[in-house]
Amino acid sequence: MPPIITKYLFSKLLASPTLRDGMRRLHAISGMDVLLLDDLGSIRLSVPRHPSVAFVQLLRLHPEMEVTFREMRQAALAGTTGAQLGLHEIVYTILAEREICGYLVLSGYRYADHDNIDLAITRDVWRRLARAGVSVRWSDWFRAWSALPAYSKEQHVAWEETVAMSMRQVLQRMEKAERVEDVAVWPTFIQEACRRIRECYDTPLRLHTIAKELGVCPEHLSRTFHQATGMRFAEYLAETRIGAACDALATTPAPVSQIAHQCGFSTLSRFNRCFRKHRETTPSAWRKRARFQS
Repeated sequence: MPPIITKYLFSKLLASPTLRDGMRRLHAISGMDVLLLDDLGSIRLSVPRHPSVAFVQLLRLHPEMEVTFREMRQAALAGTTGAQLGLHEIVYTILAEREICGYLVLSGYRYADHDNIDLAITRDVWRRLARAGVSVRWSDWFRAWSALPAYSKEQHVAWEETVAMSMRQVLQRMEKAERVEDVAVWPTFIQEACRRIRECYDTPLRLHTIAKELGVCPEHLSRTFHQATGMRFAEYLAETRIGAACDALATTPAPVSQIAHQCGFSTLSRFNRCFRKHRETTPSAWRKRARFQS
């Protein structure tokens, strides 16, 4: 039961306008990027959509940096010591029936209380990456790192409390909204469009085709679908397909190419691109991580 509950809650969070509004408010008052991660630490939603923090932007310019950044975050979520960058994040663990279903993260800042330690750590990382061939000047690295907000330990605790309070409010509002405005009050054609995606995601699906079958114009379907679910039609379809692929990767020994085909992707390369976009990793790496944590 718990895995079903956690998946249900996380899917509701992904589609929740209430959560997106809360994330936008946290971004506005903190100046940090606000991320929703799944239980394996992959970014599923971010506000803003692309990193606004200069240091994070710099890290994402090179694959080696992004790998180091991802390792640091994974180690932090697992509660172990891993790669560090001199950058810190506020992490709130989202639980359902005492099972982790995801994380809300504010990224990132540096500790004002031990700035020299963070500076030494980030300079060491830069040196290692420079020796590995990453062409980033220390002056650029230092300038981007120095632009991170600097918070004391007391401010760190305050931010943790702020994020926790914000997330509790989001969950309470979602619970209330489900009682008052259940999926059943969605327009019938939206309910039917969602049902067709869930049941036929492994076949070619086009918005204009479904709109024609449902007797509405594509523009009206697209606009109303977004208003009701909080997601674009293409996002909902892609997320449904990737979700099904994740289940297959974690529970079956089927080859990745076979899973891609079974989940509605015409080519393996298209599946890999979509998977990396939605899970920030490869299908094979996701499978290893899912089985390691199961």
